[in-house]
Amino acid sequence: MVQATSPASSRRRRSLSARVALGLAALIVGLGLAELAARLLVPASRYISPEILAKNLQWADGQQLYELDRELGFVPRLGNSQYDRYGIARDSRKVPDTAIGPRPGRRILFLGDSVTRRKSIIDPLEDFAPSSGVELLNAGVESWNPEQEVGFYLRHQSQLAADHVVLWLHNNDLTATALCLKDVASGDYVLATPGSHVAFSPTLYDWSMLYRMFVHSRFVHGASPGNYLARQNEVAAALARLRDEVRGRNAELTIMVLPILARAAEQTEHERAARQAQLAMIGRLGVGFVDLQPVADELAAAGIGLRVVPEDPWHPSIECGEVLAAAAAQRLFDMPAVEVVAAPRVLRSPQRVVVECAERPRAEYEVQSTPHLGAAAAWATTSHGSLDGDGRREFTIAQQAAGMTEQAVLWSRVVVRDGGKEELASWPWPRIVPRQ
Repeated sequence: MVQATSPASSRRRRSLSARVALGLAALIVGLGLAELAARLLVPASRYISPEILAKNLQWADGQQLYELDRELGFVPRLGNSQYDRYGIARDSRKVPDTAIGPRPGRRILFLGDSVTRRKSIIDPLEDFAPSSGVELLNAGVESWNPEQEVGFYLRHQSQLAADHVVLWLHNNDLTATALCLKDVASGDYVLATPGSHVAFSPTLYDWSMLYRMFVHSRFVHGASPGNYLARQNEVAAALARLRDEVRGRNAELTIMVLPILARAAEQTEHERAARQAQLAMIGRLGVGFVDLQPVADELAAAGIGLRVVPEDPWHPSIECGEVLAAAAAQRLFDMPAVEVVAAPRVLRSPQRVVVECAERPRAEYEVQSTPHLGAAAAWATTSHGSLDGDGRREFTIAQQAAGMTEQAVLWSRVVVRDGGKEELASWPWPRIVPRQ
């Protein structure tokens, strides 16, 4: 016998269905309004833009250079065309397969991020380094901060026993840059930072601002001004570990404080705060350092572009990288036998130059110029003469060499020749051409 449903029971079910439908509709409307509000109110600096992330996803699908690491976030793969088994870039100036054990000469190891890896400062340093007896090892890794640089150094590079460890401290190094990688095991896309792997859906990230906020609630977005100093305690601890390791084996440590690549009036509040925090941190650590900001300020005052492209606040222009290298060289290398003791840095005509080379009295000298240092250097003789009996000479040089009128920075050096003896050269010095 089929029992008839009572009218009251039917009404209750219809009422329940209506309430559920109304609740779902309210939820959908609420989510829609929340999504709209998030899109209108959340500043772009709070999240990685979907356009940038899309490029990173394409790169992550095909890249073989990095792998995920639970402690450091991500690390380079070793023993390939880019890095040797110690994490040293293959294009470093080194003896092939040099590793552990006694060796002649000095070994200088550079730690840093993309500025170091791309060699915009390290390449022109070649013009200041002795031609022999010095290895320059580049351990720079794109997107790293000092936590990662020091952690990887202690794993792999400390055994190389560098005589001088140089860490290039970038203005954005008190935060962490997330790198998008694909987890080989799970197939998930992951945003990796030190100690953090956040898996996410690229499709949801592209469609929903609320989902982007959820993803960013699980890790620190380093490019956000509010997070620019977020990891300063972790960075300080890492630098202390590096200091203790280097001192413990009687080697030398120098921190090169890279400049803010902007005129003083254009520097942001968080950039200036990071710079002050870095200098205070170095003071507490008691380690040697070189502040390269005055070099950038000098170039900016002359109207010289500081950035490789105007939209990139992190990487120096060719001219800026070369002049930064000249400043860093004074900390890294011994002064050569030929010393330029006086030479104006800003282009004037005529320019008074004083050169000394006590080892080669009465030897012949040439003044040479080139528009760029490093691999692009093409030294051309612009004048010549003879040193006096004390190996000294004061002379003037022309305002600029022919064909170099468009250069922002001109480079000069003095080369001394004395019969069959070894040719000696001074360090290059810059002549800045102010822009009108």
